[in-house]
Amino acid sequence: SKKLTERLESLCTENKLKLFKLLLTAYIVLLYRYTQQTDIPIGTIVSNRQIPETEKMMGNFLNTLIVRVKIDETATFRTLLNTTWQNLKTIYAHQTLPFQALTPFLTQEQDHRFSPIQAAFVFEPEFYESPHHWKISQLEIHPGTCKFDLTFELDVRNSGIIGRVEYSTEMFDDWFISQMIGHYEVILENMVDHLDCPISQLPILTAKEHQKLHDWNNTQAEYPKDKTIHQLFEAQVEKTPNHIAVVFEDKKLTYRELNEKANQLAHYLRKKGVTAETLVAIYIERSLEMIIGILGILKAGGAYVPIDTQYPTARVKYILEDTNTPIILTQASLSTNLTDYQGKLVKLDTEWQYIETASKKNLEKIDESNNLAYVLYTSGTTGKPKGVLIEHKSITNMILSQINFFEITENNIIIAVSAITFDASVSEIFSALISGASVHIIKSLIALPSSLKILKTSIVTSPPSLLNSISTNSILNLRTLVLAGEPIDNFSLNRMKISCKLINAYGPTEICVCASLFIIPQNNKKNDKVPIGKPIANTQCYVLDQSDQLVPIGVSGELHIGGAGLARGYLNQPELTREKFIPNPFGEGRLYKTGDLVRWLPDGNLEFIGRIDNQVKIRGFRIECGEIEAALLTLPEIQQALVIPKEDTTGDKYLAAYLIADKKIDPSTIKTCLKSQLPEYMIPVTYTFLKIFTLTTNGKIDKKA
Repeated sequence: SKKLTERLESLCTENKLKLFKLLLTAYIVLLYRYTQQTDIPIGTIVSNRQIPETEKMMGNFLNTLIVRVKIDETATFRTLLNTTWQNLKTIYAHQTLPFQALTPFLTQEQDHRFSPIQAAFVFEPEFYESPHHWKISQLEIHPGTCKFDLTFELDVRNSGIIGRVEYSTEMFDDWFISQMIGHYEVILENMVDHLDCPISQLPILTAKEHQKLHDWNNTQAEYPKDKTIHQLFEAQVEKTPNHIAVVFEDKKLTYRELNEKANQLAHYLRKKGVTAETLVAIYIERSLEMIIGILGILKAGGAYVPIDTQYPTARVKYILEDTNTPIILTQASLSTNLTDYQGKLVKLDTEWQYIETASKKNLEKIDESNNLAYVLYTSGTTGKPKGVLIEHKSITNMILSQINFFEITENNIIIAVSAITFDASVSEIFSALISGASVHIIKSLIALPSSLKILKTSIVTSPPSLLNSISTNSILNLRTLVLAGEPIDNFSLNRMKISCKLINAYGPTEICVCASLFIIPQNNKKNDKVPIGKPIANTQCYVLDQSDQLVPIGVSGELHIGGAGLARGYLNQPELTREKFIPNPFGEGRLYKTGDLVRWLPDGNLEFIGRIDNQVKIRGFRIECGEIEAALLTLPEIQQALVIPKEDTTGDKYLAAYLIADKKIDPSTIKTCLKSQLPEYMIPVTYTFLKIFTLTTNGKIDKKA
């Protein structure tokens, strides 16, 4: 506007600046805030008429210069102005060198098909009336292509500053460019009043965008936040006592039978000393007793700690020591794996004759909704798994949101595929037991295809990679397929003709299973990325940059999540809890730093892009490669280890290990060592021995190499 232009010109006069330098620096700030890159090269144009002989000559003397600005993230706008000016003075001293002569040196380490400059900035000062009273006008010519991926061209006119943006339509949409222009204006407006504000903190979002982000996070909904999850189950028992609650192979229990058996176990556990927030480990094969055990622990007031029976002894030992649990629910056949355990063993199979003498009635409530419900161990960056503390109210909100979104009724069957050490199991078990549906426990993933053929109106949660092993005929009876645990593979998705309701679910363990949901349309195009959806009820999602500032819609940043599903933190790890669960700068409570790169789409859905750290998801399991690398380094021969995810020809992911060692070791020896420390899904498939690890220019391991 004319008003803002005059304010900028006044700022230039006060600080003895040229308007070009001010506008260029604002453009640099815009690109920095969009990309978080601290080394930004920008192309600009000079007229190259420095000598008198060229003044009256017709012809194109323009030359492209590169302004390369290295940004200190703590810099203010004023200091960045000075940095930009120093760069401009340097390049002006060499402006007669043709850009074409410079290009070969710039592209030595790059792909020659691409320009070394992606962004450009062109500025024309105000046109003055010629002495011959010529009328000057500008002719817009559309060349049909763009010289650079993004060019801002600004002109000063009597009415203010006008401009145009030339951009690659392969890279940008028109809504994105329009939004970018709005952000540029916001930067200019704020710069006038906040010249000494750090550029990383300078507000750039428009008022309209702030309103959109607020509306997308306006997810408030009523739910029984004062109820524990087992109280909701008991309420369902009253409604459908004779309905089938749980099925395993040829055995089944009604809601009344399941409730009574869980009550008997809970009374028994109370006598064993279980009270509010007592951590009770559950180390049981998949069975009806597994569900009875979970409910029994919760009804007694305790929090369950699931341990997979396939875990190696070292991992089981670590979890038991970290939780210091006084009791383990197990089976006689598994007790031989727990010989070092000093606490109480409750063997559900051999002790049931004593347990069933206890009362079948619901217990007196001794816990609250803000008490712990479970502690679930996930892979850790330090080489040790970490226990996530989840409270009852978090489960209640998540389960009721899913029941509503999935439209679950008492006529549905939910197939429990996940191990109870995987957070999806919480959704599978309780979305059934709170809605009146039946939960069918299958023994392993191998049994899933046959179960899908038999069970009608069923709902199943599966990692997308599992689609490769399921035939189209297997899912004809499926009502709803929930894909979760890893990014959706479009190859697998489009290979199958899926007619059921298809949902993409996203959520880290620290947000109680699920934070966002998206219904995948049946006409999803082959190359369309599937969004992870919108926040569920009472959940807020913020996409922030490295300085914890909101990023624009369409720009990638780290996803931070808050709301009712937020975990209490990590067991026995206060420092890690403070690092990952930060105060919410936009409201009450805390936010969890997910480490996931995402961006908002214009329709209010979130799109997953990747990880900012070394964490990966394979077949639904969250894996910290650092934990595997730490295990590899326990072998005395191995000096350095790197584990990265790769894909085979079918699109399936697997783990590949790259090693620097004193001598080459047989992979079978390495696997044997790893299996004593890690679960099977964390064992790398391939092992490559290298002399050195290739490094990037900033000294980090070049994983692409």
